[in-house]
This record gives sequence, structure tokens and C-alpha cells, in this order.
Amino acid sequence: MAGLEEPRMGTMRSSMKTNVLLAKSELGKPKPSTFADPNDKRIFGAPNIRDPEGARDVTMVWKEHAPNPDDKPGPDFRKMNRKAATMGLTSATDQHGHRAMNYETIKTGHAVKAKAPKVPSDTNVEHTYGIPSTHVPLEVYRVTGDPANVRNLIQNSYANDWINANMEKEAAARGSPKTKGGICLTRAAEGHAFGAHTKYIVPSDDGEPFKMTKFKGVPSKVSTRRT
Repeated sequence: MAGLEEPRMGTMRSSMKTNVLLAKSELGKPKPSTFADPNDKRIFGAPNIRDPEGARDVTMVWKEHAPNPDDKPGPDFRKMNRKAATMGLTSATDQHGHRAMNYETIKTGHAVKAKAPKVPSDTNVEHTYGIPSTHVPLEVYRVTGDPANVRNLIQNSYANDWINANMEKEAAARGSPKTKGGICLTRAAEGHAFGAHTKYIVPSDDGEPFKMTKFKGVPSKVSTRRT
């Protein structure tokens, strides 16, 4: 009973090594293992079986499709129907018997990789594709104008030119007299405007202002400055 405390009072059982409730840890040491047959190769739970083809092989290795060598070509219905029509077989029963006796398959062939066409640079090393930047033809210059300067592009000079041009345009617009466009009024709008003007803005002075009967004999204490 090695591993148990000595001396011990009571019954000594062999299950004390495997029962987790009875196993006691020694001073300064971790609790002893309670497995009956500890083995380094033993796996507890589901074993982690690795796939021989991992994520790296799936994502980094490209595999082309390999056709099945035992795969047979499908039936050529167009060819069989053409032969049946030539022989005068038009019913479904005649077609079935004709296809069983004269079975045709689709012709298959091997893919042939064509050679790449030759380009002028294959024979002439100094051949240039497109228009060289050192020489601009007159026809192109008439359309595009002067070529852009790389230094001006990097220093953002064209943006500054655009800002200055817009500032000059705005200053010229401020200096010119502004003309207000009149609003075209309809006859109905003119009538409403005239009525509002005569009623509220320039009231008529004809007649005495309205005053209640009981206040007509009372002198006013506040001057309204009306004539």
C-alpha cells in the first residue's frame, strides 16, 4: 500500500488508489492519479484523427479535373432521329426499335492545346506597342494637346490652377451688376395683390372711423395722431 499515509488506523483497501473520494494528496505534492491503468497512449474522449489532406493542401494545391476513363459517351439522338426519318420511321414504336438496332453515340475527341499566335516582339526585340511617350504624332497632339507633366501631377499644380480659375470667375461675377428677373403674374394674382394693397396697406379715409355708440360721446384720452 505504498503511497498511503503511514501509520493508518482502519481497514486498508486496494480501491483507495482508484477511488477519487478516498485518495489523499501528500504534503507538498499534487493529488495522485486515480486511474486503474494509467497509460500514455490511452485517449480519453473522442480521438482527434487528423485528415491526411489538411487546409493547406486544399487551399494552396490546385488539382485539375481528371475525367473518368470508364465513362461512356451519351447517345446521339440527332443522328438516330435523322436516320429514322430517312427510313420513314415516324411512330414511337418504330423509333424505339430503330434505336435499339442502330445505336449511335456522340463523338468525343481529345482536347488539343493550340499554340499561341506569334506577336511582333517575338522576332523584333525593339518593337514597341502603342505610341511612344518620347514622340507624339501631330494628329494625337491636336486632340490631346501638351502631355501632362509628372512633376505638376505630383505637386498638385493642376488642382491649384482649377481653384484659381474658379476664384477669378467668382470675382468677375461679383463685379458685374446683378439683374433681377421679374416674376410673371397672372391676372388672378394681380387682382389679389391689388385688393390686399388697397384694403390693408393703404386704407381709404372716406367716412368716420368705426366707434361703438356708447363711446361716441366720450372724449379720447390717447392721441392717435390721425388727421
